[in-house]
Amino acid sequence: LTLEELSSRMAVLLGGRAAEIVIYGQVSTGAHNDIERASKMARRMVTEYGMSEKLGPISWEQEQRSFLWADGTGSKRDFSEVTGREIDEEVQRVVRAAEKLAVDTLMENRDLLEAVAQRLMEVELIDAEEFRALIGEGEEDPSPSDAPEPSATEEPPVTDEETSAEEAPSEEDEQ
Repeated sequence: LTLEELSSRMAVLLGGRAAEIVIYGQVSTGAHNDIERASKMARRMVTEYGMSEKLGPISWEQEQRSFLWADGTGSKRDFSEVTGREIDEEVQRVVRAAEKLAVDTLMENRDLLEAVAQRLMEVELIDAEEFRALIGEGEEDPSPSDAPEPSATEEPPVTDEETSAEEAPSEEDEQ
């Protein structure tokens, strides 16, 4: 995945929090898990993937298997306290940039955000097709009746859920 793709994924994770900021001007505890996941993703970008301009293309955290190191964690850090602070600052910068992207995107599209929110208040759940219709996308997509039937020899289409499961880092990767 590219830096832009990972940043976009973090912005999506922070979308609920961004919506709270845009609509209510404050945040709640509702985005706790999303913040945790975005933070882990940012830390991996900085410490494993070398995606920090400030720290460079260096893998800062070498995973070494041990029950517990002196610091009480299951990994050993081979860098100074100063570098550790710089890593923390970079992780914070990356997450804040993703949050800003999410907030800016929702502010620019507030009318669409409110239309989707209104529809969700009416029906509680919408599918991808209805979502695309609400935001004005998908007119070019063929309707299900216009779509060609797959032949018996063709592979079945990959669903959005399968695609995101394949592309998303697993919990094992994130730990």
